[in-house]
Amino acid sequence: MTLGLDFVHVPSRVGLPGVLLLACGLAVAAFSVQQYLTLTSEIAVREHANNRDARPSARAGGPVVNLDQLRMRLQAANQVLEKRTTPWDALFRDIESVTDKKVGLLSVEPEIAGRIVRITGEAGDAAALAGYITHLEEKASLANVHLTEHTMRQDSGRSVIRFGLSAVWTMEPA
Repeated sequence: MTLGLDFVHVPSRVGLPGVLLLACGLAVAAFSVQQYLTLTSEIAVREHANNRDARPSARAGGPVVNLDQLRMRLQAANQVLEKRTTPWDALFRDIESVTDKKVGLLSVEPEIAGRIVRITGEAGDAAALAGYITHLEEKASLANVHLTEHTMRQDSGRSVIRFGLSAVWTMEPA
């Protein structure tokens, strides 16, 4: 049994795809650094302008901060932030998971400030509506589900219950 060893190292050739990939990577990195530097300088300029505008001027008639306008802008920003960080997925997933062929939803109206959800829909009969309410109460994101209104009406020869529900929205992330 013979063992063949080859101690001569043959250098591998660099192919065109490798060179192109390297060039693309360097271009993306350079663009990212350029964007970072541009945005950093723009942030610094805007912060400087905001700091300059926020301080009342020593001169008469200089810029003065309108506190009411600033409060309104902060409230609007806080509302946007609250809407963006609200765990909507858990609420809608729980409502959508409760399905019944005899119950159809017409609207779901969550109210963030009051932590209340209003649901309107139509049910084929009272038993289907009662079962729907029971299943909603079992969901983690809803509590104290109550029937707030209902009306009976005829639709194409069959009776339909139009209902309104109210529930406390626990807002717990899934």
